Amino acid sequence: MVPKKRAAKKASPNKRTHAKPAPRIYKILALDGGSGGYLTVKLLQKIESLRPGFLNSVDILAGTSAGAINVGILATHPVAEDAFVSMRSHWKRMWKYEPDPVHLALGLTGRFPITSNLPMVESLRGIFGNVTLAEIKRHLVIPALRLDNAAPIRTERRWGIRVFSNFLEDTPEAGDLLVDVVLRSASAPIIWPAHQGYADGGLFANNPSLLALSHAVDNLDATWPQFRVLSIGTGQKYSYINSSRGQLGYAHWLLSPAQPMALIQAVMDTNSAAITYSCSRVLQDNFFRLDPKLGESLTAQELTPAIEAKYDAVVDSADIEAVVGWLDYQNWVTCKPVLAADEVLAS
Repeated sequence: MVPKKRAAKKASPNKRTHAKPAPRIYKILALDGGSGGYLTVKLLQKIESLRPGFLNSVDILAGTSAGAINVGILATHPVAEDAFVSMRSHWKRMWKYEPDPVHLALGLTGRFPITSNLPMVESLRGIFGNVTLAEIKRHLVIPALRLDNAAPIRTERRWGIRVFSNFLEDTPEAGDLLVDVVLRSASAPIIWPAHQGYADGGLFANNPSLLALSHAVDNLDATWPQFRVLSIGTGQKYSYINSSRGQLGYAHWLLSPAQPMALIQAVMDTNSAAITYSCSRVLQDNFFRLDPKLGESLTAQELTPAIEAKYDAVVDSADIEAVVGWLDYQNWVTCKPVLAADEVLAS
């Protein structure tokens, strides 16, 4: 006997199908290392003035070297204007510092760094105090170069990369002081001493965008399309080596009066460019890079009105309108409430 076909069940007209909630979007602000830490501050101020709440809408702050200093201040100051005051105060103090002739003389022997990092240490300790990574509410990503892993077997000893973050509460670095983490990332080789066995993170991730993105994917159970990255550089310098004869020795790479330590600058500039390219291909429209060209070096011993005017000119020449347009396209500035002063640190 052939079984009778069962009539298909009719969907109830009152039954609703619930759509899956849209995946959360994470916003990353990534700040480069380099000598233009103050330029980054000016760029951030301009963007924040045009889109109030831009900084408070950031979910993940990533910074290398000078960028680590700036994101550390942003992470510990819930009000943007307060953060700008602290950043400006720090960078002005760095300008006023005159190298100690003794340190300089010792540095020329090749056995010591050429300057002391004491002014930077004192300035950052005054800003960060005893705050640890675990006490900071917003996610932080800060890279540094570990000089020695201290492996007990000699053939296993080597330098390597470290990524300090506060994504997980039980990581070894959770109890590290923020000031120490920032100093590790900002210890420029040859110029300043290494800090606690670490040197400048810019040697491998001067642009921390890709590192922050990868670290976040690993720790937030999220996929790459869920991220939006605004990457800000410290200004494109006109740096090059005339190699018409091809005979380049360490004097050209490290000792040129016109461009001292060109090798280190080349490493930082090119790894930043490579990371920018990779992020732009992976994220496409979800990645934006702001890195204005510098007509001349802005290095100076003091932040005079004339130097300040040059910084303002660079900011005016930057395509800030394109940044703002991208932020609007990404719906970056949300209605998320501004954190209160006592909420910037995790309870």
